[in-house]
Amino acid sequence: MESTRRNDDREEKVAEMSKLLFDHIEGQINLADTKAQLTLAAGAILAALVLPLGKGVAFQLLDSTATIERLTAGIIILMFISLLASLYYALVAARPTLQLPKQRQTLLYFGHIAELSEEEFISRFLRQTPQDINESILAQVWAKAQLANRKFTMIRRSLTFLILAVVLWAMVQLLLAFTP
Repeated sequence: MESTRRNDDREEKVAEMSKLLFDHIEGQINLADTKAQLTLAAGAILAALVLPLGKGVAFQLLDSTATIERLTAGIIILMFISLLASLYYALVAARPTLQLPKQRQTLLYFGHIAELSEEEFISRFLRQTPQDINESILAQVWAKAQLANRKFTMIRRSLTFLILAVVLWAMVQLLLAFTP
């Protein structure tokens, strides 16, 4: 009897921890999406600032007589490339993913649920044991952790390129201060 109660307590704690972990990972995904949106906004603002610098930059780069102008043009081109890379990675991070990494079919992922009829979903869900539900939660935790990891990797790349674009923009501003 004592052993059964301890086992029930353990199962309840595992179920509770599984739900907490699920909510935590879901929060991390929401945080990653927010960071991606903020990075996109910052990139768009920087793009609006640097767009006027692009006018005639190809001619300046090819002009062999003006060294500072050629250097400035080269840095502007690198800045545009860096900014485009930042925006690309931020968009990839913000883009919804409908296919989770390889995982078991669970009745907790909306993509799997949507493949079933209403009756089939209700029937299959109600037939699950608490252990089945717990395993489904943990499978979703794993899949969502994979997704969060991918999103944060893309955001890190996006921010790295955005920082590079800002540094290059500052260099351009310094060089422009020394041109007639």
